[in-house]
Amino acid sequence: MLIISIGVIIILFSALIPQLFIVGLIIIIIGIVSHLRDMKNLDKKIGVGKILVDDKLKVVPECQGNDHKQWTSCKGKVVYPEEGTYFGEFTNGKRWGKGIWTSVDGTITKGTWKNDELIEKE
Repeated sequence: MLIISIGVIIILFSALIPQLFIVGLIIIIIGIVSHLRDMKNLDKKIGVGKILVDDKLKVVPECQGNDHKQWTSCKGKVVYPEEGTYFGEFTNGKRWGKGIWTSVDGTITKGTWKNDELIEKE
């Protein structure tokens, strides 16, 4: 996201130096592609489908269906538009148990969730 911010700043300076507009646009595109690649790699890193949820390395079953509000006693991934992505355990359609939150700015928070609230960071 820093790369995108730099691109925006460069575009703002293009009011003074018009040639900077193209440079800023290219930097923003590079930032977006980099962010998308990082998100894809994050899925691999956190082991989507294989998250380990306790000291005994217990594996929680995959959630079934597309409506996360119906998920219970399972793990899944939900994208909350303009907020972030949660991958972890669900109970009664809520984030409940071990999980990883990735905000839209790329900040990663691992921890324990209860009733859709982060109660303990790791």
